[in-house]
Amino acid sequence: MATFKLIEDVKVIYFAETIQGKVELDGEIVEFRYSENSNGSEHWILINGKWESEYDEKYEGIILACGAVDLSKDSKAGKKFNTDDYSDDY
Repeated sequence: MATFKLIEDVKVIYFAETIQGKVELDGEIVEFRYSENSNGSEHWILINGKWESEYDEKYEGIILACGAVDLSKDSKAGKKFNTDDYSDDY
């Protein structure tokens, strides 16, 4: 039997994760998906039963909160977000 020794720390070289959730935005229930991987991110809003990547900018704060990692797989129901806290700088 051969033995080997790790000579460099193991690191992630590629990752992929998609989250999905529902929020209440100005009295409207909005379902979203946010997918991020090593190559970038994609996002969708459920509109009339279809996942749309082109949507009204009123939903942009939801997606920006995901990109800022404030809205993530670890977020729990009841947490509140202020869309004014997010800008296109993320």
